[in-house]
Amino acid sequence: MALVSTHVGYVEKWECDTNDHLNVRYYAKRFDEALEMLAALTGHPSVTVKSRHVRFHRELRADAMTRVRSGRVIGGPANGRIVHLLENPETGETAATALDQVDGLAGIGGVPAEEVAAAMPRSVPLEPAEPADAVARLERGAATLSNIRVADPRSFDAVGRYRSFEFISGFSDAGAHVWAFAGMGSAFMAERNWGRIAVESKLTVFGTVEPGAVLRQISWIPDVAPKSMALLHQVDDVRTGKVIARGDVRVMILDFATRRSVPIPDVLQSLPA
Repeated sequence: MALVSTHVGYVEKWECDTNDHLNVRYYAKRFDEALEMLAALTGHPSVTVKSRHVRFHRELRADAMTRVRSGRVIGGPANGRIVHLLENPETGETAATALDQVDGLAGIGGVPAEEVAAAMPRSVPLEPAEPADAVARLERGAATLSNIRVADPRSFDAVGRYRSFEFISGFSDAGAHVWAFAGMGSAFMAERNWGRIAVESKLTVFGTVEPGAVLRQISWIPDVAPKSMALLHQVDDVRTGKVIARGDVRVMILDFATRRSVPIPDVLQSLPA
Protein backbone atom coordinates (compact mmCIF):
# COMPACT_ATOMS: atom_id res chain seq x y z
CA MET A 1 0.00 0.00 0.00
CA ALA A 2 1.28 3.45 -0.85
CA LEU A 3 0.97 6.33 1.57
CA VAL A 4 -2.66 7.37 2.05
CA SER A 5 -4.16 10.78 2.83
CA THR A 6 -4.94 10.95 6.55
CA HIS A 7 -5.37 14.65 7.31
CA VAL A 8 -6.28 17.79 5.40
CA GLY A 9 -6.08 21.15 7.11
CA TYR A 10 -5.21 24.82 7.00
CA VAL A 11 -2.84 26.93 9.13
CA GLU A 12 -4.83 29.43 11.16
CA LYS A 13 -3.08 32.55 12.41
CA TRP A 14 -3.93 31.64 16.00
CA GLU A 15 -1.94 28.40 15.56
CA CYS A 16 1.25 30.39 14.87
CA ASP A 17 3.73 31.45 17.53
CA THR A 18 6.09 34.40 18.03
CA ASN A 19 8.23 33.06 15.17
CA ASP A 20 5.22 33.68 12.88
CA HIS A 21 4.98 30.01 11.91
CA LEU A 22 2.96 26.98 12.96
CA ASN A 23 3.68 26.06 16.58
CA VAL A 24 4.98 22.55 17.23
CA ARG A 25 1.88 21.62 19.24
CA TYR A 26 -0.28 21.97 16.10
CA TYR A 27 2.01 19.72 14.11
CA ALA A 28 1.41 17.21 16.91
CA LYS A 29 -2.35 17.65 16.71
CA ARG A 30 -2.30 16.92 12.98
CA PHE A 31 -0.18 13.81 13.52
CA ASP A 32 -2.55 12.60 16.28
CA GLU A 33 -5.53 12.96 13.97
CA ALA A 34 -3.68 11.42 11.01
CA LEU A 35 -2.95 8.32 13.10
CA GLU A 36 -6.61 7.99 14.01
CA MET A 37 -7.60 8.34 10.37
CA LEU A 38 -5.10 5.66 9.33
CA ALA A 39 -6.58 3.26 11.90
CA ALA A 40 -10.10 4.01 10.69
CA LEU A 41 -9.21 3.60 7.01
CA THR A 42 -7.65 0.20 7.62
CA GLY A 43 -10.39 -1.16 9.88
CA HIS A 44 -8.35 -1.03 13.09
CA PRO A 45 -9.38 0.34 16.49
CA SER A 46 -7.77 3.44 17.92
CA VAL A 47 -4.11 2.96 18.90
CA THR A 48 -1.76 4.39 21.51
CA VAL A 49 1.48 6.21 20.68
CA LYS A 50 4.36 4.83 22.74
CA SER A 51 7.01 6.96 21.06
CA ARG A 52 6.93 9.62 18.36
CA HIS A 53 9.97 10.97 16.52
CA VAL A 54 9.48 14.22 14.57
CA ARG A 55 11.64 16.20 12.19
CA PHE A 56 10.81 19.74 11.12
CA HIS A 57 11.94 20.55 7.58
CA ARG A 58 10.27 23.80 6.46
CA GLU A 59 8.19 26.53 8.02
CA LEU A 60 4.41 26.59 7.64
CA ARG A 61 2.99 30.11 7.82
CA ALA A 62 -0.56 31.37 8.32
CA ASP A 63 -2.95 30.64 5.43
CA ALA A 64 -0.93 27.62 4.23
CA MET A 65 -2.87 24.51 3.36
CA THR A 66 -1.68 21.24 4.91
CA ARG A 67 -1.97 17.56 4.04
CA VAL A 68 -0.70 14.46 5.85
CA ARG A 69 0.01 11.15 4.12
CA SER A 70 0.67 8.10 6.27
CA GLY A 71 1.65 4.45 6.09
CA ARG A 72 3.94 1.81 7.57
CA VAL A 73 7.71 1.83 7.01
CA ILE A 74 9.18 -1.28 5.41
CA GLY A 75 12.87 -1.94 6.05
CA GLY A 76 15.65 -0.05 7.80
CA PRO A 77 15.93 0.95 11.47
CA ALA A 78 12.35 2.32 11.48
CA ASN A 79 10.84 -0.90 10.10
CA GLY A 80 7.25 -1.26 11.30
CA ARG A 81 6.87 2.33 12.45
CA ILE A 82 3.98 4.43 11.21
CA VAL A 83 5.30 7.31 9.12
CA HIS A 84 3.50 10.60 8.51
CA LEU A 85 4.51 13.22 5.93
CA LEU A 86 3.03 16.66 6.64
CA GLU A 87 3.10 18.54 3.36
CA ASN A 88 2.10 21.83 1.78
CA PRO A 89 -0.07 20.60 -1.13
CA GLU A 90 0.37 23.86 -3.04
CA THR A 91 4.16 23.56 -3.18
CA GLY A 92 4.53 19.80 -2.75
CA GLU A 93 7.17 20.40 -0.08
CA THR A 94 7.40 18.34 3.11
CA ALA A 95 7.18 20.58 6.17
CA ALA A 96 7.54 17.90 8.86
CA THR A 97 7.68 14.14 9.31
CA ALA A 98 6.81 11.79 12.16
CA LEU A 99 7.59 8.18 13.04
CA ASP A 100 5.15 6.58 15.50
CA GLN A 101 5.77 3.45 17.53
CA VAL A 102 2.35 1.99 18.28
CA ASP A 103 0.71 -1.24 19.41
CA GLY A 104 -1.69 -2.49 16.79
CA LEU A 105 -2.24 -1.64 13.12
CA ALA A 106 -0.79 -5.02 12.17
CA GLY A 107 -1.03 -6.09 8.57
CA ILE A 108 -1.02 -2.63 7.04
CA GLY A 109 0.90 -2.45 3.79
CA GLY A 110 3.64 0.08 3.67
CA VAL A 111 6.26 2.12 1.94
CA PRO A 112 9.99 1.31 1.57
CA ALA A 113 12.18 3.20 4.03
CA GLU A 114 14.18 4.81 1.23
CA GLU A 115 11.03 6.50 -0.08
CA VAL A 116 10.51 8.29 3.24
CA ALA A 117 14.17 8.98 3.98
CA ALA A 118 13.33 12.53 5.10
CA ALA A 119 11.61 11.06 8.16
CA MET A 120 14.64 9.17 9.40
CA PRO A 121 16.40 10.46 12.55
CA ARG A 122 19.32 12.82 12.28
CA SER A 123 20.22 14.24 15.70
CA VAL A 124 17.69 12.61 18.06
CA PRO A 125 17.86 8.79 18.32
CA LEU A 126 14.84 6.82 17.14
CA GLU A 127 14.57 4.37 20.02
CA PRO A 128 12.39 5.30 23.02
CA ALA A 129 14.27 7.08 25.80
CA GLU A 130 14.57 6.00 29.44
CA PRO A 131 13.45 8.03 32.46
CA ALA A 132 16.09 10.31 33.97
CA ASP A 133 16.52 11.44 37.59
CA ALA A 134 14.96 14.83 36.94
CA VAL A 135 14.05 15.57 40.57
CA ALA A 136 17.68 15.19 41.70
CA ARG A 137 18.78 17.57 38.94
CA LEU A 138 16.17 20.10 40.00
CA GLU A 139 17.22 19.89 43.64
CA ARG A 140 20.87 20.63 42.81
CA GLY A 141 20.01 23.53 40.52
CA ALA A 142 20.86 21.74 37.26
CA ALA A 143 17.30 21.86 35.91
CA THR A 144 14.29 24.15 36.04
CA LEU A 145 10.59 23.72 36.67
CA SER A 146 9.12 24.44 33.23
CA ASN A 147 5.42 23.53 33.35
CA ILE A 148 2.72 22.57 35.84
CA ARG A 149 -0.70 21.52 34.66
CA VAL A 150 -3.75 19.59 35.77
CA ALA A 151 -4.94 16.88 33.39
CA ASP A 152 -8.25 18.40 32.39
CA PRO A 153 -10.90 15.95 31.10
CA ARG A 154 -10.82 17.84 27.78
CA SER A 155 -7.20 16.69 27.36
CA PHE A 156 -8.27 13.07 26.80
CA ASP A 157 -9.43 11.37 23.62
CA ALA A 158 -12.66 9.47 23.04
CA VAL A 159 -11.30 6.28 24.63
CA GLY A 160 -9.86 8.02 27.69
CA ARG A 161 -6.18 8.40 26.75
CA TYR A 162 -4.21 11.55 27.43
CA ARG A 163 -3.48 13.04 24.00
CA SER A 164 0.07 13.12 22.65
CA PHE A 165 -0.77 16.68 21.65
CA GLU A 166 -1.00 17.62 25.34
CA PHE A 167 2.53 16.39 26.11
CA ILE A 168 3.90 18.32 23.13
CA SER A 169 2.01 21.43 24.26
CA GLY A 170 3.81 21.17 27.59
CA PHE A 171 7.16 20.85 25.87
CA SER A 172 6.37 23.88 23.72
CA ASP A 173 5.38 25.98 26.74
CA ALA A 174 8.58 24.90 28.50
CA GLY A 175 10.81 26.40 25.83
CA ALA A 176 10.83 29.97 27.14
CA HIS A 177 11.51 28.77 30.71
CA VAL A 178 14.47 26.54 29.90
CA TRP A 179 16.03 29.10 27.52
CA ALA A 180 15.70 31.72 30.27
CA PHE A 181 17.25 29.26 32.73
CA ALA A 182 20.18 29.11 30.30
CA GLY A 183 20.56 32.90 30.33
CA MET A 184 18.69 33.61 27.12
CA GLY A 185 15.35 35.01 28.23
CA SER A 186 12.84 36.91 26.13
CA ALA A 187 14.63 40.26 26.47
CA PHE A 188 17.96 38.69 25.44
CA MET A 189 16.36 37.21 22.34
CA ALA A 190 14.37 40.32 21.43
CA GLU A 191 17.46 42.54 21.55
CA ARG A 192 19.05 40.38 18.87
CA ASN A 193 15.85 39.82 16.85
CA TRP A 194 16.15 36.09 17.45
CA GLY A 195 13.62 33.32 17.95
CA ARG A 196 13.70 29.74 19.22
CA ILE A 197 12.93 26.83 16.92
CA ALA A 198 12.78 23.04 17.23
CA VAL A 199 14.32 21.01 14.41
CA GLU A 200 13.87 17.47 15.73
CA SER A 201 12.13 15.89 18.70
CA LYS A 202 11.02 12.66 20.32
CA LEU A 203 8.20 11.92 22.73
CA THR A 204 8.46 8.79 24.87
CA VAL A 205 5.43 7.81 26.97
CA PHE A 206 6.08 5.67 30.05
CA GLY A 207 2.70 5.56 31.74
CA THR A 208 -0.94 6.58 31.71
CA VAL A 209 -2.47 9.83 32.94
CA GLU A 210 -5.72 10.01 34.89
CA PRO A 211 -8.11 12.99 34.75
CA GLY A 212 -7.27 15.40 37.55
CA ALA A 213 -3.63 14.32 37.80
CA VAL A 214 -1.22 17.11 38.70
CA LEU A 215 1.62 16.98 36.20
CA ARG A 216 5.00 18.57 36.81
CA GLN A 217 7.55 19.11 34.07
CA ILE A 218 11.28 19.48 34.76
CA SER A 219 13.63 20.60 31.99
CA TRP A 220 17.33 21.05 31.37
CA ILE A 221 19.95 21.30 28.62
CA PRO A 222 22.03 18.10 28.38
CA ASP A 223 24.38 19.20 25.59
CA VAL A 224 25.30 22.18 23.42
CA ALA A 225 26.73 22.13 19.89
CA PRO A 226 28.02 25.11 17.88
CA LYS A 227 24.66 25.79 16.18
CA SER A 228 22.16 23.71 18.17
CA MET A 229 21.44 22.37 21.62
CA ALA A 230 19.40 19.64 23.23
CA LEU A 231 16.49 20.22 25.61
CA LEU A 232 15.18 17.44 27.82
CA HIS A 233 11.71 17.67 29.37
CA GLN A 234 10.41 15.10 31.83
CA VAL A 235 6.86 14.88 33.16
CA ASP A 236 5.87 13.23 36.42
CA ASP A 237 2.65 12.75 38.37
CA VAL A 238 3.15 14.76 41.57
CA ARG A 239 0.82 12.62 43.69
CA THR A 240 2.23 9.23 42.69
CA GLY A 241 5.80 10.24 41.86
CA LYS A 242 5.65 8.20 38.66
CA VAL A 243 7.45 9.43 35.56
CA ILE A 244 4.84 9.73 32.80
CA ALA A 245 6.68 10.99 29.73
CA ARG A 246 9.89 12.46 28.41
CA GLY A 247 10.62 14.81 25.54
CA ASP A 248 13.98 15.07 23.78
CA VAL A 249 14.20 18.13 21.54
CA ARG A 250 16.95 19.55 19.33
CA VAL A 251 16.67 23.32 19.02
CA MET A 252 18.33 26.18 17.18
CA ILE A 253 18.23 29.97 17.15
CA LEU A 254 16.38 31.61 14.27
CA ASP A 255 17.45 35.05 13.04
CA PHE A 256 14.17 36.74 12.14
CA ALA A 257 15.85 38.99 9.56
CA THR A 258 17.39 36.16 7.53
CA ARG A 259 15.14 33.24 8.65
CA ARG A 260 18.37 31.28 9.14
CA SER A 261 20.04 29.74 12.19
CA VAL A 262 22.85 31.45 14.09
CA PRO A 263 25.55 30.08 16.44
CA ILE A 264 24.66 29.29 20.05
CA PRO A 265 26.05 32.02 22.39
CA ASP A 266 28.89 31.17 24.77
CA VAL A 267 26.69 31.98 27.77
CA LEU A 268 25.41 28.40 27.66
CA GLN A 269 28.79 26.91 28.46
CA SER A 270 28.39 27.88 32.13
CA LEU A 271 25.30 25.74 32.78
CA PRO A 272 25.48 23.38 35.79
CA ALA A 273 26.12 19.74 34.90
